[in-house]
Amino acid sequence: MLLIELSFPAGRYHANPWGRHVNEGISEWPPSPYRLVRGLYDVWKRKFSSWTPERFHSVAQILASAPPLFALPPIRNSHTRSYLHKNEEDAASKALVFDGFVVVDRDAPAYIGWPDANPAEAVRQDLCTLLTHLNYLGRSESWISASLCSTGASIPAWNCVPEDSLDAHGQTVRVAGVAAQPSGQSVTLWLDALAYSTADLLKDKRSQPPALQWLDYQLQENDVVANRRISHPTNVECILYAMDTKVRPLVTQTIAIAEQVRRNVMGAHQRVRELFEESDPRAISMRFSGKDESGKPLTGHQHAFYLPLDRDGDGYLDHVLITLPNGAFDAQEYLALHRVRAIIRSNGHAIELIPVGEGQRNSVFRPARRFRSGTPYVPSRFYRRGRGSLETWIMDELARECLVRGLPKPLTVSAVAGPHLRHGRPIEWREFQRSRKDESPRFGAGYEIEFGEPAAGPFALGYCSHFGLGLFEPVHG
Repeated sequence: MLLIELSFPAGRYHANPWGRHVNEGISEWPPSPYRLVRGLYDVWKRKFSSWTPERFHSVAQILASAPPLFALPPIRNSHTRSYLHKNEEDAASKALVFDGFVVVDRDAPAYIGWPDANPAEAVRQDLCTLLTHLNYLGRSESWISASLCSTGASIPAWNCVPEDSLDAHGQTVRVAGVAAQPSGQSVTLWLDALAYSTADLLKDKRSQPPALQWLDYQLQENDVVANRRISHPTNVECILYAMDTKVRPLVTQTIAIAEQVRRNVMGAHQRVRELFEESDPRAISMRFSGKDESGKPLTGHQHAFYLPLDRDGDGYLDHVLITLPNGAFDAQEYLALHRVRAIIRSNGHAIELIPVGEGQRNSVFRPARRFRSGTPYVPSRFYRRGRGSLETWIMDELARECLVRGLPKPLTVSAVAGPHLRHGRPIEWREFQRSRKDESPRFGAGYEIEFGEPAAGPFALGYCSHFGLGLFEPVHG
C-alpha cells in the first residue's frame, strides 16, 4: 500500500486543468497524478540533481503503475477577478483575468493511494524525501504540505475512484493521469515525456503531452462539495462588498440598487435552503425580507439594512454594506451572503458583489462622532402645521430617531449641501430617488449630526432607511 497525504496550509488549491483556459474559472479537483509526478520531477531536477535518472525513474514508475484512489475533503469552488495592465500606452487599458481555485479546510488533508503498490524501502524513502521538498502544487501560491504515510496507516474511505471500479458512483470527472512507460522505451525517453513543455507541444503540433493519460473517475459529490457543512463566524453582524462593474451607478440610484441587492440575497437564501433540503425552501429569512410569515412588514427595524455606499466621494456607488442592527447572521444567512449573484441592471451592465470585509461594524468601520448625509434624509412621519418650523421639526425627528435606534443623543444637527460628482457638478438632494414602487417622492434633505461620544456607523434613519435612504456616513478628522 502506498498512501500520500496532501494538506493545504493556505486553505486553497490553485490549479488550472489541462486543456482549459484560465479565464474559464475552472479548477482542477482532485489533484491530478500527472501534476503530482511533474511536481516531483521538478523537485528532483532543482534540489536533488545528483540523483541518477534511474533513481527518480523508480519513484515515478510506481506512481504511474495504476490509477490511484482518492479520499478527498469537502471543498468549495471560488475565484477572484483582477484587471491587469496590458502594457500598453493607455493606462486604462486593462484585461480581466480570472483566478479560479478550490477552497479547502486547512486541517482536512486529501489522500492519494495505490493499494496494490509495494515498492522497495529505498524507493519509499526517495519518494518521502521528494514529497517533503514539494512546497506547492499547481500555481506558486497553491501551498501544500506533502508526506508519505507509514505502511501501517489506516486506509481512508475512498470517495473518488476509477469509473470501472465496483463501488463507483457519483459525478463523472476527468483526471489527468500518467501514461505507463511503453514496453521497450528507454528511461530517458519516458522521463523526457514527463517533462514535455507547452513549447514542445506547439512545436510538435500535438493535441496533448505524450505522458498524459485521461482517466474517468466517479466523484461522490455529497462527500466533496462542502456546502452542507457550514463553519461560520458567530459574530458577523455586517458584510461589506465591493462593486465590480464597468459602469458604476450614480448615488442618486441608491434605492434601486439596494432593492436589487435585497432580491438577490433572498434568492441566494432560497437556494441555500434548497441545498439543505429544508421542509419549505421558499421560507426566506425574515431578517432578509423584512416581512413575517404572513407577508406583513416587520416593525422595530430589526431586519437587514441594504446600504449602497460611495466611499471615495466621487458621486458613484462603489460598495454595499449589508448589516443587522442587533445580533449576528446565522449559518444559512451567512452562507447565502457569500453566494449572492451578480446584479443585472436595466442597461445590461452587471455588478459583481465581492466580499471585502465582515464582522462587527466597529471592526469594519472606525467609530466617529460626526456623521454626514450620503443620501437625503426623509422623515418617516409627516409634518403638520402647529409643530413649529419645518426645519426645527426635522431636526427634532432626527434626534428622536437616533435615540430609538440606540444611538447617542445628537449635540448638534445642521443642514448640508449634496455631494459632488467627480468632475465637480453638485448633486442636489431632489435628484435622488426618494420613494419605492408607485409612491410619490417625499421631501428629503441632507444633514450633519455630531454626537458627544463616538458611535458606530454608517447608519440610516427615516423613511426607506433599509434601502439606503437617510444614510449617514462617518466623518473623520
